[in-house]
This record gives sequence, C-alpha cells and structure tokens, in this order.
Amino acid sequence: MKRAAVILFLCVSNAAAQNGASALSRFGIGDLDNLATARQRGMGYVAAPLTSTFDISVVNPAAWSSIDRLRLGGNLSYEYESSSRGSDLSAGSLGFKSLHLAVPLEEGWKSRLVLGFQSLSSVDYRLVATGNAGGETYRAEYGGHGGLGYLTMGAGLRPMKSLYIGAAYRWYLGTIDHEGKVTFTNTSTFFHSYQRRSTSHSGGGWSGGLLWTGLKRLAVGFSVASGAGLRAVRDFTVQYSTHDSTLRSEEGRQDLPLRVQLGMAWQYSDALLVGFDGAYQDWTNAVVFHSAQPELTSSFRVGVGVEWHPWKENGKPSMRRMCFRFGAAHQKLAVLLEGNGQKETFVTAGFGFPVFGESMGDVALEAGVRGAADELLGRRILLRLSLAVNVGEAWFIRRDVE
Repeated sequence: MKRAAVILFLCVSNAAAQNGASALSRFGIGDLDNLATARQRGMGYVAAPLTSTFDISVVNPAAWSSIDRLRLGGNLSYEYESSSRGSDLSAGSLGFKSLHLAVPLEEGWKSRLVLGFQSLSSVDYRLVATGNAGGETYRAEYGGHGGLGYLTMGAGLRPMKSLYIGAAYRWYLGTIDHEGKVTFTNTSTFFHSYQRRSTSHSGGGWSGGLLWTGLKRLAVGFSVASGAGLRAVRDFTVQYSTHDSTLRSEEGRQDLPLRVQLGMAWQYSDALLVGFDGAYQDWTNAVVFHSAQPELTSSFRVGVGVEWHPWKENGKPSMRRMCFRFGAAHQKLAVLLEGNGQKETFVTAGFGFPVFGESMGDVALEAGVRGAADELLGRRILLRLSLAVNVGEAWFIRRDVE
C-alpha cells in the first residue's frame, strides 16, 4: 500500500493525459467563476458599473434597485478547453451558473429584495499516467469533481437620484472530492489501491456595492465581497485489497479572500454604451484546510466592452430592445503552474433579444487563449457559450391612479 501510494502521487506531476474542465481546478477550491451574467460576459466582463431594468447583477448589489419589476433570471454556460499538447487534453463541460429572483419592495427609494444562488468555483479534472515499478506495469489515475457556490439574500435601493447602494448576505456551501487510484496488470506482487478525500464546506460572508451616476452620462460602480473563513470537514475513504474503510472526519478551514471590483460606464449616445471594469483578489495566504498552498497567488482581471442598440430610436417596440455586445478581457489566474503565473485573454461578443412580454434573453460567446506553448499544459484554446433568460412580471408595482 505504501509503495502504491507513493507511485500515485509522484505520477500526478507527470500525467500523460487529462480530461475534465481544467487540470488547474486541482488547486484551491477549483476554477473560480468569472461572476458575470451573459450580458456582462458579452461586454468583456464589465459588471460593476452597469445598471439594467432586466439583468440581475451577480457582482454589484447596488444595481438591483434599477430592476423595473418582478424578475426571475438564470444563467447557463458551456465551456470547452483544448490544449496544444494533443486531443487527449481537450474536454467540455456544461454548468448552471446562477438563478436569482428580484422582488420590488417600494418605489420611492426603488428598494428591491433579491434572493438567489450563484456558482463560485468548479472542480473537474482527470489525470492519467502509466509506468513500471518493480517489474510490474501500473496505471495511476487522479481526479476530482465538485465545487462551491453560495445562497444570497440582500437588497438594493436608491436613496438619491444619482446614488445606488446595496448589500447582501452570502451562505457558502459545497463539496469537493479528490480521488486517486493505482491499478496493476499483475496483482501477485502489488494490490490495487484507491483513496478518496471528500471535503464539505459551509460558512457565511457579506457583499456590498455602490453606484454613482452624478456625472452626465458617466456611471462609476464599486463592489466588494468580504473575506470568509469557511468550516471545512474532510472524510477519507481508503480501499484495501479485502475491504473499504472510511476514516474519521477531520475539521479544518477554507479561506475565501476579500474580492474587490471597480468599473466605469459611459453612455456615449442613447444607442451606445461603453464600459471598463477591473477585479482583484489575493489568494497567496489563503488557508486551504490547514495551511496555505504555494501554488496559489493573487488574481486580477480587466475588461472593456460596448453595448449597441441599433434600433433604439427608430424601430418596432420589439426591435428597440434588441442589442449587440462586443468586448475583450485579460486575466491572471490565482494558480501558479511550475512557478509560472497562468494568464488568459478573451474576445467576447453577444446579443440581447426580447422573448415574450417583458422577458429578455441574452447570448454570449467567448474565445480566448490560456498559458504559453512552452508550459507544462501548453497553450490552451478556450471557448465559452452562455445563455440567460430573465422573465419579468409587473407584480408588486404600484401604479399611479389619476
């Protein structure tokens, strides 16, 4: 068993094949979500300074007070990654990103209550290697799945004509499993081995935001997600040649560092909106169960985008809500691979369209590259397709009576 375990963990760094969303999701809490709706993804992840009557922001609670009616919004995303190392390093995954309900409470201050769920991270990878030990051929596999998300409840309001504020409480939860297995072609010398490490997370934190529109046609937005120390409970399952054994639970901590985001949006004309946005989070000293991981570092993202309504002034009512979006984003990830920072650059596009009544749909397409050709995983091509639907009903809105 000891020899098999040593083989397993030494082989991970020299894996011959990988499948799943990303091999980088092995570290920390996995691949971090970009925390943007389909509308914001189409604009290069510009999010903090944007208001919308239909799109429920997942970043800035201050923007919620601009929602015009009862809204239910959901976001789905399909992600595909292909490496220059070969077709065996390519995979795709479909994920449910968010679901939020916005309820109008009062029209004087435009107060809105929002309840919902948001994905925070995902773990999905499989590493495979083969080799020889003591004259016996073995196959080592190491994989993981799961992720974290959070339930949110908060409110946004507009105490002044040009000032929006909002705050929300977040309850984080989720389970991440890491598995390892070694199998031998001949079990007369070695026995197969298997182990699973399952870690459940729970804990609370806060988010808040401001939006200011005091300058003509210019909006400035700021959001912050507080740091949180989550309770982490870990179980180990070990498979022996004769039976399985689940070891006693061990308790630790998972840190979620403070995250800040700042952006500006300029309404160049009634038909054209231009935005810029940046986000930062430092994972360098984040405790993962008992200690910080040397593979984790600080992350940041900058993005720029435009939204164009070509028929806003001249067109049928349904066509006036049609819009097109374009953008670009550059990001440094929170993971170091062989001491090298991981960076990715994207170009984005999308469009919004009326569905029925006051409901809207959004589609976003992202194409980008991650890493460099000379790195361990090589240069990777990434494609993401996002779809959102925001259903609106005129409930709880008090109408003026003449």
